[in-house]
Amino acid sequence: MSLSSPFYLFFFFPAVYLLSSLLHGRAKKLWLCVALLGFYAFGDLKNLPFLLFFALFQYGLALKMQGKKALLILGIVLDTAALCTFKFFSNAPLGISFFTFQAIAYLVEVYRAPEKASGDAAEVLLYLCFFPRLVAGPLMGWDEHHRQYENLHRDAKLTAEGLRRFALGLGKKVLLADILAAVVDEVYAAEAASVGTAGAWLAAFAYCLQLYFDFSGYSDMAIGMGKVFGFRFPENFDHPYRAVSISDFWRRWHITLGGWFKSYVYIPLGGNRKGKLRTALNKLIVFALTGLWHGFGWNFLLWGLWHGLFTALESLVHVRRRVSVVYTPFVVLLGFVMFRAGSVEQGLTLLGRMFSYAPGLMPRLNGVRIAALVLAAPLSLLKLPERSKKEREIPIIFPTIGAAVLLLLSVIVMSGNNFAPFIYAQF
Repeated sequence: MSLSSPFYLFFFFPAVYLLSSLLHGRAKKLWLCVALLGFYAFGDLKNLPFLLFFALFQYGLALKMQGKKALLILGIVLDTAALCTFKFFSNAPLGISFFTFQAIAYLVEVYRAPEKASGDAAEVLLYLCFFPRLVAGPLMGWDEHHRQYENLHRDAKLTAEGLRRFALGLGKKVLLADILAAVVDEVYAAEAASVGTAGAWLAAFAYCLQLYFDFSGYSDMAIGMGKVFGFRFPENFDHPYRAVSISDFWRRWHITLGGWFKSYVYIPLGGNRKGKLRTALNKLIVFALTGLWHGFGWNFLLWGLWHGLFTALESLVHVRRRVSVVYTPFVVLLGFVMFRAGSVEQGLTLLGRMFSYAPGLMPRLNGVRIAALVLAAPLSLLKLPERSKKEREIPIIFPTIGAAVLLLLSVIVMSGNNFAPFIYAQF
């Protein structure tokens, strides 16, 4: 099941929401756990026992840890080994990359402050894999989750905000990302050597937009659903294509993953406290691991090292903004060619076609696809100004109408197309 599937929209969500509205306190929290397990069972029933065992393991280990470093290391090693094993054999349970990182964060925080260990197994389960953010995040800190869990409540205003945010994300996914995917898939499904230069550039550009609107759309939907059920999830994107450097790009793209690597890998390695060369090396290590987190293919490792190289160089050499703002979009675009490729060979061939005059395959462009490209490019850069306090007091009828229109259009488009899963569901 997915947040954008018809079954979720018209059956699962209404049922879960209506019953949770009738429950309070502990009963509501337990019902959300039941809903989580139901959501997981629809998407990956065979791995549901593993998810339950995984959550109970973190719960029990945290209670036993009491500041014992050996138990922390044991937990991290076993969690990482499970993640790597499943990734290597390509049969990974749904959401494992995300709930494994949540688990490691929980164990580290409990090791640092043993009193933070939860005696409530339901709370740990919801923290690890609450269904709105199970598939692709955002990642969330344990302290932040615990504060909200202890005071779980919602009101009409928060619910309305959540539904509007959800509609925005669904529109990004269905009205832009899924249409752009058709352009991209035509190129990547063909023999790379048959793709023309123009086709390769168009596919690269379209994929940058597709990935952004697919993933940021999911984040919007997850954040919106979180508000509907009384949680406030952290933001995951901050207009990344407005970045002025590669380092700036990673402060804006998949923010919670970057924060996780910073807290649990980069800083323990020494961060920027041991000189410029060590800082550059630490960044290379972090981005290599970021690439491998997405998958054990060489293309993912090269993509991670590509970004690591530029962030490392930016920490070694002062790059003027007027220079970095020029190369940043090209570095991101070329990197995503390798990220999308099914193999290093395909990625290198497509990159080669981009930089040599080569007539060949060009994806079909109809009115709908052209409209999606024309709309997506400026929308990916658009940053709405903050509403003033006075403006916030005005009834928000226009955003509400806009959200309703987006929802209606998305449903109409979904009814005529095949369901397309979120890109990050595979990671």
